Amino acid sequence: MRRPSLFRGMLRSVIFDLDCTLADRSRSIDAYLQPFLDRFGKALDTADPKVIRETLGRADGNGYAADTRAADIIAGIDWSRPPRAATVDKHWHLTFPGCAVAMEDAHDVLDELREEGLSLGILTNGTVAAQEAKIARLGLDERVDAVIVSEAVGVKKPDARIFEAVLEALDMDADDAVYVGDHPVNDVQGATDAGLTAIWMRGWQEWPDDLPPAELFVDRLAEVPPLLASLPDG
Repeated sequence: MRRPSLFRGMLRSVIFDLDCTLADRSRSIDAYLQPFLDRFGKALDTADPKVIRETLGRADGNGYAADTRAADIIAGIDWSRPPRAATVDKHWHLTFPGCAVAMEDAHDVLDELREEGLSLGILTNGTVAAQEAKIARLGLDERVDAVIVSEAVGVKKPDARIFEAVLEALDMDADDAVYVGDHPVNDVQGATDAGLTAIWMRGWQEWPDDLPPAELFVDRLAEVPPLLASLPDG
């Protein structure tokens, strides 16, 4: 006999952001460091891997600096033969998805929520090739019921239409779902404006002064199930 669900009321689905929520962006860059050195090491004057790692992380901006990332990587490192920005950018896009590292407790949390009978989704900005490669590498595709990538639907978070797309894929209404993400505007404000309950994954982006404080937040994925269980009915 199935035990009663911990999650009461209208909650039927939990939707997660990918980078900095289910995927640990910092540890993924740690993993990318060696492939970067293998490709560009002979052209470097800077020999200290720590300096290079710090430059990669700073240039990436937790995934929100794609337009300037390659140029900032080149500018932040001493080179004997600087590569073209297009070369660095191509290497990142081809190699970084294969370096993805799951956030601590990601698998356990998803498995727990599935066992409780909740439908699960991933909603992420980015290219289909990169984001689906990360999801597959992390074994997340087998743990969720729907994946929506912005490139595939033609709109990005915080546009309400992309939240509507994932709700449609899950056959859910906004009142049925909770959304978990790290970005105050793209994730929390976007989900809230689309009618979902939003949980902020703290520690990756600063909260803007011009936004009302987040009502629900966690510092680790393991905190999500107990927070969901504490939500009031209805």
